[in-house]
Parts: sequence; structure tokens; C-alpha cells
Amino acid sequence: MDRPVQKPQQSTGEKPAKPEAAPDVLVPTIFHESWWLDKATAGRYRQVEASLGGVTVGRLPYVEFREAGLTCIGMPTLTHFLGPAIDYGPGNSTTRQLRGLSIVGDLIAALPQVSGGAWLKLHGGVTDTLAFQEAGFRTDVQFTTEVAPDAEDVLWGRMRDKTRNVIRRAQERFTIEEDSDPGRFLAFYVNNLRLRGLRNSYDMACVKSVIEECIRRRQGRIRVALDNHGGYNSAIFTVWDRKTHYYLMSTRASDAGNGATSMLLWDAIKSAAENNLVFDFDGARHGADARFFAGFGGVFRPRYWVWRSSPMHRAVGLLTSLFKRVSGR
Repeated sequence: MDRPVQKPQQSTGEKPAKPEAAPDVLVPTIFHESWWLDKATAGRYRQVEASLGGVTVGRLPYVEFREAGLTCIGMPTLTHFLGPAIDYGPGNSTTRQLRGLSIVGDLIAALPQVSGGAWLKLHGGVTDTLAFQEAGFRTDVQFTTEVAPDAEDVLWGRMRDKTRNVIRRAQERFTIEEDSDPGRFLAFYVNNLRLRGLRNSYDMACVKSVIEECIRRRQGRIRVALDNHGGYNSAIFTVWDRKTHYYLMSTRASDAGNGATSMLLWDAIKSAAENNLVFDFDGARHGADARFFAGFGGVFRPRYWVWRSSPMHRAVGLLTSLFKRVSGR
């Protein structure tokens, strides 16, 4: 594999990712943990690293996969944020900013050349995409909603009246229980997709492995809303690291409303606050999501997407789009 030209006292290289513990600064989120990446990819993830004076100062995990016969770079299943982890080092803000720009540039240069595309959704600690843009990546923004920790009555008071009323009604109809069986949760999830005629896009073996490991490490929880007969109505799965509590998965019965899910989210927000963690709704796909999440009293925060594609990858994408339009699929 081709490697970038090394700078004096600084080197980058692409290598199989190691399951060794890294300093906290190089593990900014739970999604950067080696155990998470290992479980989410069945051991197939890789990463590039940058070092200065023999010390690792940056790492960028990723996964390679095939799409339409082309090799691509992306993110593991269930991994909603990733991107470069950087040790900015000492110094003033200008020094740290320029150091970060250099480290990210070196990490990008160390990525393998692929015949298709590359795309990553960057974690909240990444506040610019200048190095990516310089390397030919394009930038998009997707907003998430964050709820900062506070006293329960303060959090409750910040929510919209409509959201509070929905939660109150749900609390009269459902009870909340924790489920330690990922298999039962995922069976409920897949069945609800089937009943709605939706396609499951997850690698379920890896998803189950991730959930099991999160529960074992006490960094994840399945919350379930049970009806009066003890049946599943809705369920969510959340995970957390030392700073943030993330909303990752949710599912509900075909005849369920939003109330039970809102009740479960409120329970998770309270848990995050009790542990002094920010609750992250993990991105809004459209306006309806944003309005629903905003009802919980959160603040919109940007998360950057970076992507680039080869001419062949763009041509394949165009042909696929035209075929779907002509065939009506």
C-alpha cells in the first residue's frame, strides 16, 4: 500500500487497528473505543495514525467495504459519529488550531486510495472541516439536539407543554423496565420494520454484539415500555461515555403512538443528568425529527459530514438513480 511522504519527526501510516487502550484525548467518544469498533465490525476495522516525536497525536478509525463493485471507506454499523481524534497539545488557541489542522491533514493523507467513495460523520469535538476540504472532500451539516444536565424540575420545565402532556399520559398507561436481552429487543425491532414494510439496513449480528458489550460494560441500556399485559409497546437503546449519553435506536409496535417513546426518552434524559452527562439525540434527519427533539428542551448543534467520491463512483450512482427512475423502483 502506498504511504504518504513523512514529515520530519512526524509520521503517518495505515495499519490494522490495535485493541490497545489509548489516552482519553484520542478516545473522544464511545464510538472511538477499540472494543466498540471491534464489535461493530467483527474485527474488520482499520485506522490511520499520526505521531510526533514517537508519540501518537491523532487517529482516524474507519471501515472498508464494497459498493457496486467499488472499494469505499465509511463507518461501522451503529456508529453514528466518528472522525479524527486529535491531541492538540499545549499552547494558545492559534497554536492548537494549526496543530490540529496539520494532524488531520496527515491522517487524511494516510487513508488508502479507494476506487469508490469515502464519507464520515464527525463527532462534536470536530468544529471545522478545513483539512478535509483541502483534500477534496465536500462538507454537509446535519443538526443534532443536545440537552445539558440540570435538576429534574428545571429539565421538565424547559420542555414544551405538549411534550410534557404526552409523557404524563404515557406514564398512566405504561411502565418502564430495563431489558438485558438484546435478542428480544432486536426481534421486536426487526418485526416492527417488517410490519411497516421497511428494510433493515443494519448488520444485526454486529449490532447484537455491540449491545451485549455495552450492557456488559454498563455503558448501554435497553429501556422498554410495557403495556398493562406486560407486552412490548416501545423500546429504545442508549449508550454513554464520560461526557455524553447517546440515543441510538428506537422501535415501537405498529399501533403505538409517540407517547411511550417520549416517556422512555425522558427517563434516559433524567439518567444522563444524574450522571452529569449531556443527552444527545444523535441527529435529525428532517424537520419532523428536529421539532420532536426540540420539544424536550434541547439546543440544536451542528455535526459535519465529509465525503468525496471518484468519477467512477459518481457515474455508478448516476446510473443507479436513472435505473430506479425508469424502472419505478
